[in-house]
Amino acid sequence: MKVLATDYDGTLRRGEFITIEDKAAINKWRLAGNLFGIITGRGYPSIMEEISTQKVECDFLICNNGCVIKDKSSDINEQFTADGAVLTDLVNLIIEHGGRHAAISKDDQRILVDIGMPSHIKPYEIWINLNEVKDFDYFSQLDTVFGKEDLAKKFADMINSQFGEYVTAHQNGICVDMVPAGWSKPAGLLHYLKLKNISKSNAITVGDNLNDIGMIVEFGGYAVANANPAVLPFAQRIFANIAEIVEYHLKGL
Repeated sequence: MKVLATDYDGTLRRGEFITIEDKAAINKWRLAGNLFGIITGRGYPSIMEEISTQKVECDFLICNNGCVIKDKSSDINEQFTADGAVLTDLVNLIIEHGGRHAAISKDDQRILVDIGMPSHIKPYEIWINLNEVKDFDYFSQLDTVFGKEDLAKKFADMINSQFGEYVTAHQNGICVDMVPAGWSKPAGLLHYLKLKNISKSNAITVGDNLNDIGMIVEFGGYAVANANPAVLPFAQRIFANIAEIVEYHLKGL
């Protein structure tokens, strides 16, 4: 049994929809007795809305850059958290450096903080005032977005330098996701494999952006052809889509 773990935005969903070709390949992969899952910076309610809308079946979900883990066929439901005592400082830095939103992930909820920037609220999101941030005991992710990638990189570097004891900041294009220190996509997948008693050598990863480099390197994984050029040198192979990866591996099984 093999495990195929793919990033979502830009990798599985390239554009507005997941292609019919990729959906068919995922079904073929699973029918062959393998596991398929998504590993994403999105929180659980966000990715659940996506897979429901896109009508794609998953055996597992690894959310919030590795620190929230869900498994369809078992009672695996894990959330790793950071101390809420640092949240106020982090949110204030987002405001100071021009972040366009501040969203907290906690207990399968996405909570938007009112930082004075307009924001479209989705049905699964909750809105709170800035002064309520101090009441959080813990969180699994704090994310924001900037106008330019260089601003996102500077912010992520600053957070890792000043708050690295508490959180790890992952840059993904213009986005920055802050998770419990040490957590990442590869860490989340390694933990999932351990829980399922599956060898690391049976895992296949694929991504397209900066926060996917870690799992590509850790598992000798792949990139899609539309990936950020900075990602491509780290990939063992480059494929056009998920369907090509499934075809390549099913031939070898």
